[in-house]
Amino acid sequence: MRDDGSEPGKSDGRPAVGSLMDLHTVRHRLVAYVARRVLMIDLRVHVPWLIQDGNGSIQLPTTVRMLEMMRSGEARLVEDATPDFTPTEKLRFQIDMLDAHGIRQGDKTIWRFLATAWTPDLVARFGPHDDPWRIRRWRAALRSDAKQHPSS
Repeated sequence: MRDDGSEPGKSDGRPAVGSLMDLHTVRHRLVAYVARRVLMIDLRVHVPWLIQDGNGSIQLPTTVRMLEMMRSGEARLVEDATPDFTPTEKLRFQIDMLDAHGIRQGDKTIWRFLATAWTPDLVARFGPHDDPWRIRRWRAALRSDAKQHPSS
């Protein structure tokens, strides 16, 4: 839900959270709307899509910029955005949601977040969310691996 109570993707042309999009022929998943910005993850390398603003700062693109790219054809919504997901892809999606919202690493905290954030459209797409213990374990393993193998 947005600040004004309306759902993204219902009347303003914004794609729904969880949608797949091709940006410059690279597949991305829309993870969240954060304030007036959009968090999209590059599915090849699992990093957020960032752009350089007019003042030179690197940050998440605005929702307006994403909609402009959709109108110009630079970005397109993948119509068949409900493929069969592997358990690993589902876990990555849940972890991306937690990270995007700054949720801490604890079973109870993760459960509370997913109890409200795991909406009916996500249940329809992925089924019920995973056990918080499993998500926490995978999230910790990903963080540990990232620390052991930092990208240059």
